[in-house]
Amino acid sequence: MNNMEIIDYWREFDFNSDPLIHKKDKYLISNPKCKKYLNESKTHLDFVSNNDYFSDSTQVHINLIPVPYIGDITNSKIFLLMTNPGIDNIDYFAENSSEHLKQRLIENLRQELNHEFKFLYLQPELLWHGASIYWQNKFSPLINYLIKEHGNSYREASKIISDRIAIIQYFPYHSKSFQLPNHILSNIESNKKIVNFVQNYLLPKAKKEEVCLICARRIGDWKLPNNDKNILILPSSKARNPSFKENSEIFNLAKKYLI
Repeated sequence: MNNMEIIDYWREFDFNSDPLIHKKDKYLISNPKCKKYLNESKTHLDFVSNNDYFSDSTQVHINLIPVPYIGDITNSKIFLLMTNPGIDNIDYFAENSSEHLKQRLIENLRQELNHEFKFLYLQPELLWHGASIYWQNKFSPLINYLIKEHGNSYREASKIISDRIAIIQYFPYHSKSFQLPNHILSNIESNKKIVNFVQNYLLPKAKKEEVCLICARRIGDWKLPNNDKNILILPSSKARNPSFKENSEIFNLAKKYLI
């Protein structure tokens, strides 16, 4: 498998579809058994008027742009394997009111990254977004390392991180918490595609020491070997909130692939 298979798959996505579901994932909306797992909000007002807003809901939001990955999945060196994109109180308002954000989400999905910062949420003009604050804080030990040890400016260090790190999501649609049953997941083509991408594109590269994989969530589902020095599988105690804290296992592995 090459990287273009997953990219071409998402380039088929229709951004005018209603709901915002890949055409090959229509099982989510065509099977009545799935309905109770879906949140059909379309606006910020819909969202805040829904019980999902006040709880740690597992409902899948089907009217936000999917995020199966963040960053340059062709040229990045450090891949963090996660579960699915979360949801912030601002997400519906942001996507509906900021054309700039919406365009950047589209470019990320299509992997048309013709701008300075390839990692969507490290782009300076998007640092107001909740996801940007989250990832900027998450990567701050690596940014500080580049500043202290290599003399980079903050912007230079952020750009290096943006070029080197990508996030891969097991499931591309948003939710606060993820508990979609396996009998549904097994019918979601996007899920099969991303696992195939990791297994048949990223894993061989990791074995050749071209990239490293950090498996933080859905450990059993990614089906990775646990005896490879370029593959770090986090224990359950650290998987919920993976940290790049200085001298941690994640930090030390990622550091090797930064420069």
